[in-house]
Amino acid sequence: MPTEIAYFTPKTKSGQASLIDFWNVEHYDGPSDLDESYDSDQIEFRISEHSWKDEIDVGYANGVVQAYFKAPVDDYYLAIVKLSAKDSLVFINVDGVRIGSYLVEEVGQEVPVMVQLKKGYHTINVIQIKYWRGFPPFVVKKPTSPLTFHSITVFQV
Repeated sequence: MPTEIAYFTPKTKSGQASLIDFWNVEHYDGPSDLDESYDSDQIEFRISEHSWKDEIDVGYANGVVQAYFKAPVDDYYLAIVKLSAKDSLVFINVDGVRIGSYLVEEVGQEVPVMVQLKKGYHTINVIQIKYWRGFPPFVVKKPTSPLTFHSITVFQV
């Protein structure tokens, strides 16, 4: 039976969760937007229209969530990352290694990530990508809504 070992939201952390950090929050329209988003216990990375104009930025991160936690033993771990967006591509890295690319297309979408970890401290990065190559090839795509981060839950399995 899986055991929850760490839980992160923008306002809370529990268990073996040590720190959560948000990068590129300058994409907010103003300081009050961050406060409002934080009060609702979610972080929204707003789309900056000025940054979409240069297609050289393909693959550049628009927003990043970085969560640090401690694995109590060598074992397999399952992280459930809860996000909301429309057509937003995210990369999920664990300890700097890309685990996968995921298209977030709905509110409250849960993205499962399974990894084998050694005992000790680890990081999970959730990275929203500004542009990506769509299908057919060479069609540049971008998110049609902001990425909203809700939570990360880590289970020892």
